[in-house]
Amino acid sequence: MGRRHFPAVEIDELVGLDRPALLELWHTFFGRPAPAYAKSEFLVRAIAWEAQSHQLGGLPPAVARRLGKIAAGEAMLSAAAGSGHRIKPGACLIRTWHGLTHEVHVLDDGYAWKGKRYTSLSAIAREITGTRWNGRRFFGLSARARGGKGDG
Repeated sequence: MGRRHFPAVEIDELVGLDRPALLELWHTFFGRPAPAYAKSEFLVRAIAWEAQSHQLGGLPPAVARRLGKIAAGEAMLSAAAGSGHRIKPGACLIRTWHGLTHEVHVLDDGYAWKGKRYTSLSAIAREITGTRWNGRRFFGLSARARGGKGDG
């Protein structure tokens, strides 16, 4: 399949286009109609970004993969999350258990949940569930947990 060619677009010119012209450009660049209620300002920004991406080569593959992981909820995990590496301080782990959502904040020296500090995720998982859990597995950080376990 041949490479698609896109029109050269000057970003300054996009601002002056009427809505029908923006909708046509959107379809050209994205291959589908624009969102029905998208404002013209959004259309301009999205088309400008896409035009620059095509003209300048887009994101490096590693960056695109990283963004995909972020979108999938793996933003703060290390590259080898299941191998015992630490989760980066500043991360927020979110887990829903029996209809309640729990947020755990990763600190430099442990974790914070409901205003209390803990040294392990397993201790927090035990508090939440009342039973012994591997904390990394409970919060979906191990390869086994990401393999399709439900939320109990």
